[in-house]
Amino acid sequence: MAMHNALRTALALAFLAVAACDSSSQPVDPSLSGEFSVTVTTSTAAQMTGYAVSSGQAGVGWSMTFITPGGDSGMLWVTEGMGRPDPGTYTIIDFVASDASPGPGEFIATVNMEGTSHDLQSVTGTLTITSSTAEAVSGHFRFSGLRNDATPQTGTVEGTFTTVNRDQ
Repeated sequence: MAMHNALRTALALAFLAVAACDSSSQPVDPSLSGEFSVTVTTSTAAQMTGYAVSSGQAGVGWSMTFITPGGDSGMLWVTEGMGRPDPGTYTIIDFVASDASPGPGEFIATVNMEGTSHDLQSVTGTLTITSSTAEAVSGHFRFSGLRNDATPQTGTVEGTFTTVNRDQ
């Protein structure tokens, strides 16, 4: 339960950071972001779409944040020890077992769909980067996930994205 609460807090902070990029009624200026589409399937299927941004620093880490237009749901992706990934297929690892610390070339992911039972942390899967430039990163992914709290649940998360990249 503590890990789940810490994760929700981290995700909320990431969303706030993205939201701070624009002071209008939308959490993100659409002209400054890419887009994503995700399907989360547990006992039922749910979809979300919205804005996608990525950023990182070579040798330090890189992340992607996906957020819905209302700002209440989204995904967070993280890798450590490397900057923006080159095109290729990467391993999505177990969020909890890795203590939320992926190695270079490994990713962890978390999805939060407010008001649903579709909150999951990555267990295993693949992330494929099809295009990676200083301006944008595109690809697709599929992973199995787990919600490990008072009501454990497993599910599948899959989708596509094109981010606006903001490397430092």
